[in-house]
Amino acid sequence: MAAAAAAWTACLRACEARLGGGAWTAGEAEAALEAAATDSSMAALLQAWLLSEMEARRLRPGAERFAQALGNAAGGLDACMTIACETLEPLLDLARALDRVTQAKRLDAGQTSACQALRTAFNNAFLLGEASKLGIFRKRVYVYLDRALTGHQKAQRTRDEEDSEAGSSADEDEDDDDENDDDEEEGGAGADADADADVSMTAASSKMPLDEFGRRMVILEWFLLIEEPLSDILCKSTEKNISRVCKGKFEYNLLGRVRAWLDSVALAWLQELLQVCLADPVVCKEKFAQYRARLEFHVFETLCDLRMAEVFDIITEFPESSPALEDLKDCLARTHQHRDLVLSLRQAFASRLLHPGANTAQILDVYIATIKALRLVDTSGVLLEAISEPIKSYLRKREDTVRCIVTSLTDDSNSELFEELGRETEIRPIAHDYDESDNEDPDEENARGADPEAWTPDPIEADPRKTSRSRRSNDILSMLVHIYGSKELFVNEYRLMLADKLLSSLEFDAEREVRNLELLKLRFGESSMTSCEIMVKDIEESKRINTNIGTTLAGKTLLREAARSYPNIDLQTMETTIISKQFWPTLHGDEINLHPLVKQRMEAIAHEYSVLKNPRQLNWKTNLGMVELELEFDDDQCKTFTVSPILANLIMYFGDKKTWNLPDLAREMDVDSDVVRKRMSYWVNAGVVRAERVPLPEEVTYTAVDRLSEDHNGDEVNAEDDDADRAVSADAQLAEEMKVYESFVRGMLNNYDALTLERIHNMLKMFVSTGEHKYEKNINELEAFLDKLVKDEVLEVTNGSYFLKK
Repeated sequence: MAAAAAAWTACLRACEARLGGGAWTAGEAEAALEAAATDSSMAALLQAWLLSEMEARRLRPGAERFAQALGNAAGGLDACMTIACETLEPLLDLARALDRVTQAKRLDAGQTSACQALRTAFNNAFLLGEASKLGIFRKRVYVYLDRALTGHQKAQRTRDEEDSEAGSSADEDEDDDDENDDDEEEGGAGADADADADVSMTAASSKMPLDEFGRRMVILEWFLLIEEPLSDILCKSTEKNISRVCKGKFEYNLLGRVRAWLDSVALAWLQELLQVCLADPVVCKEKFAQYRARLEFHVFETLCDLRMAEVFDIITEFPESSPALEDLKDCLARTHQHRDLVLSLRQAFASRLLHPGANTAQILDVYIATIKALRLVDTSGVLLEAISEPIKSYLRKREDTVRCIVTSLTDDSNSELFEELGRETEIRPIAHDYDESDNEDPDEENARGADPEAWTPDPIEADPRKTSRSRRSNDILSMLVHIYGSKELFVNEYRLMLADKLLSSLEFDAEREVRNLELLKLRFGESSMTSCEIMVKDIEESKRINTNIGTTLAGKTLLREAARSYPNIDLQTMETTIISKQFWPTLHGDEINLHPLVKQRMEAIAHEYSVLKNPRQLNWKTNLGMVELELEFDDDQCKTFTVSPILANLIMYFGDKKTWNLPDLAREMDVDSDVVRKRMSYWVNAGVVRAERVPLPEEVTYTAVDRLSEDHNGDEVNAEDDDADRAVSADAQLAEEMKVYESFVRGMLNNYDALTLERIHNMLKMFVSTGEHKYEKNINELEAFLDKLVKDEVLEVTNGSYFLKK
């Protein structure tokens, strides 16, 4: 018993000596510990006493010094870690010696060792006991590691420059940009990591080598505590590099370049750091694999986020931006952020495209580019299906959408739709129903090379109401046509536009229009374009008739005598456009009383036509057509105008009399005074006529000028009549076509007293489903027609129900 007490006393003295900073002989200490720890209970008692003494005599004072160094602006990470290592190392020696002695005497295999208990107490005293200390320490580690990574980047770039040949000026500029970015990182990393000014000062004073930092990390085993700032540094560095390399650059595939940077810079530096901070090679390898997988995914995610933020600009720059879309496709395959892309693009469309400030042609151009771009990103068509619906819904609300689409279809100057119409690949007629193509014969599909074994189901995000073939269709024209769900609307709009073009153009390119017609027949069907074909033939036939009649009239003395009666007017040529009324749209406009000289020429043409085409007669539309006239002024001034017939006739009357008042001119033209005043403003603005007001507004006097002012002078100017009416109107055409259904509507309301718009629409579809006047209008067109009947006091409407006016 006395021997045991002596051994215990000797052991305590040895431990106290070591704790007090005395000399330490491992062999003697272990012998003293061996003598004291005679059994498991004594070993446990010795360990408890030793840990208590360590905490009281070394850990607490060391933790106070550590906290002072951590909060000292003049100190640094180096000083903090030095204090921590100096505190822990001698205690670890003592704890290891105790563990070696007591290892065989532990009865419970799960009992905590002295080293483990020491490290727990050490961590609690230094960092884990106060969250604020751990936060400050991590900020200092962040600054240190950020500078270490920046230095590694510079060293790597220097090695690359030394190994490579002299680069081009472009490469030098790029290197300069990189260096500037690195300088920004150096100046801003500490500020980003820590809002306190002392952190940046500490960073500047910390010159600890990386291997020394790693050696201390091995002693302290604090790597788990610095993983958060380490991950932040690697992620932010990756984000900065991606922003510098990829932001706003769409012409090249940059994903490979970013991944190469990750391998050569970030991961290379990380591997070096892990090797010095982790003593176990196996743990080091596992950690590196985890970080590598995490950073590679972060590369895809960050680049995907960047491209999604820029996706609207990428689409507007398509096809030059195809490489950026390919990178986006690769990123989406890893991150599956398809829903985020849909939300981002919808938001971009809503804020930058679908608003009154954007014209319809621009919206259509972006929509076409969107179709092509998203086909590159997602061949299944699910993304396009989700994104395009708001665009289509917005376009349906615009009145000029159909006209813009048809205009682009026939514009061979610079139109993607015109190229789409005439592409040499397989051309399929546009189906009446967008999903009709899904009912295609499987044998026909196989004949085109489709592999049944390669079939894949639609993604779960796909709209179940749509079919896969329509979703995967690359036919842009069909997609635009089916915004409205009916190709007849586009055929009718083209018919209206063609009529307007043919009646308002002085030069007609038959070859061009015939080519357009043939292409449109392939897409819309031959029967749909019959009227348009006859309209073009009418123009060609009119040219031949004009030639024959012109030759005949050239020898008429009566016309020459009539021309002498108006010496100030030289009517050189007059050509007529003779149309087949049954195939042309409804022509509108008020008839005007033409100048006598023009009227005589028209009567002569009508007479010759009746002789040539007996028994046919000409029914003139005096308000339609175009006139090219040249006005002569004093001092041989001349100016050329291309205007509508009413403007030409107005100015011709000034060849007979220099001054006209408004009522007399309106009476001569047989047109309302307000119309004359409106039309004469064109000639007043052109400087040809001067308007003088008298006390009564209706007594405006117009006087032809003798000489144009310098503001309006010119040798030859083609002045378009901006105020001229179109030859045909979609509203007038619709009213004409809907008039045939008025009797049906009257009959329904006689039987049912009152009906809603939907009931009338459905009943017309049911009862007028065959014959020449088959009802194929949409509900919006019917509503416009019914509203016109209400305006004409044929119908009345109350609470959405229509009934006959009593």
